Amino acid sequence: MGTVMGGAGSSAAALGAEVLRALRDFAAGAAGSAEVLASALTALESGNGLRAVSPMWWGDFDQGVRWNGWWTVRSAETNDTLRGLLPTPWQWAVSVCAADGRRRESALLADSAPIGHPVLLPLLVVRCSDWAEPVRLRAEQRLAQTLAAASPADLAQACAVAWACETRTRGAGAALLVNERLPEADPAVWRHLFALPDHRTRRRALAEALRLHALPAEELVGLALRDADVNVARRAAEHVLLQTVPAVDQPVAASAQLVIDRLLTARAPQVRAAAVTVLRRTQRPDLAAAFLLDRSTLVRETARWVVRSHDQDPAALCRGLIARPGFVAGAGAVSGLVECGDASDVPWLRLQLDSSQAKARAAAVSALSALAPMDSEELLTLLEQDPSPSVGRAATAALVPHAHRIPPVRLRAWLSPGQRPNLRIQAAVLLRAADTWTRLETDLQLLADPNPALARTARADLRTWTTLSSPGSGHPTAEQSASVKALLASAEDLLDTWTLRQLRFRIPT
Repeated sequence: MGTVMGGAGSSAAALGAEVLRALRDFAAGAAGSAEVLASALTALESGNGLRAVSPMWWGDFDQGVRWNGWWTVRSAETNDTLRGLLPTPWQWAVSVCAADGRRRESALLADSAPIGHPVLLPLLVVRCSDWAEPVRLRAEQRLAQTLAAASPADLAQACAVAWACETRTRGAGAALLVNERLPEADPAVWRHLFALPDHRTRRRALAEALRLHALPAEELVGLALRDADVNVARRAAEHVLLQTVPAVDQPVAASAQLVIDRLLTARAPQVRAAAVTVLRRTQRPDLAAAFLLDRSTLVRETARWVVRSHDQDPAALCRGLIARPGFVAGAGAVSGLVECGDASDVPWLRLQLDSSQAKARAAAVSALSALAPMDSEELLTLLEQDPSPSVGRAATAALVPHAHRIPPVRLRAWLSPGQRPNLRIQAAVLLRAADTWTRLETDLQLLADPNPALARTARADLRTWTTLSSPGSGHPTAEQSASVKALLASAEDLLDTWTLRQLRFRIPT
């Protein structure tokens, strides 16, 4: 059981948004909007677009038709033109969403309803929350009849829209009708539900499936391993582990151990952590030990808890894993060792500063900051020479407490446009951390920077400075005061009036 994500959902969302824009344009009387709307609906209907569109879209479509008052504001000639341009199922869709309640009820009674078309069930669901009671009752009757013969894909779509509409006033009726179908539903319904791009639908589907005990362990494991939503993946993993893994001191079946082994390979750290947790009650600290070096902090913490609960030393286990022949340390290994190690591990950590993996080098910088802080000159050299942004961020984080001691001339040289972007970003961070007036100078200097990201950050930081700084806090040197005033004068066209006024107010004369 997998999840269809990415391309199909994104394409359907874009096409759905185009339809809603065309609706607004038509209501406003835009020239050619009827043709644009018809074209957008045809594009959305092609492929699997109508089944991949967000469940909330159907309510937006209803509102776009009904509350823009198509059939009461636009002329009859224009309406006839639109009817002629729309595909037949959408002619019914427009009628069932009309502003006139009698027209909506008439559409529900008509034999022209597009049976088997993906537009039918979602709009019947939406009409079940109609404010007009006759329309609502007629929609509920028609929905119940249609659901009785619905295919698994149609029932899944109806569920998704009904759950999305459940928070509406009078929206519980449709949810009740679709939920009544789920206990005896074809297993394919669940597969369709978990293939929908909308993560809220998949979360609700999992809750209903667990309530009904509708999913076997194999399908829950599949969800845990493949679903892109971490909440779905974690809950599926926790449930299958709870159901298959026995309590402490009871034998573990081969099938249960297979479930654990598969979940230990999951992409989501929350799923791996859940699988590592049960290693405590299965008495397998040996399996947990390997996760002391996991890339995820959560998984490493869980693994340490498991091995400590079996009176084993996680630091000693980490050192043993690292000492294996041919072992190449990643960021998880570096972080895992420092989280339970001590000063005796510093020589090995320093060796990782030369690792071929940038994340391992960055983790080594952070680890040494905790156990044996590097001196500022070494960190500055590392920042200047290592091209990795992650290493630069780690070195900068270690330097920030000492930024006031770093010669500003060196940092400003790194800030020049000819330097690599990452070095410029970290130089700006350190200059801002030096003192209030160096921060202000740096921001004003970067307002017109050719790098848009640096310019945006400078503008945002100026707003923060004017909001949080006190007019009487600290005094600039004469050189700083002259520099700030000159920079402010040259930046007048780049600042809004309020920020400019606040800056002038806060700069001492």
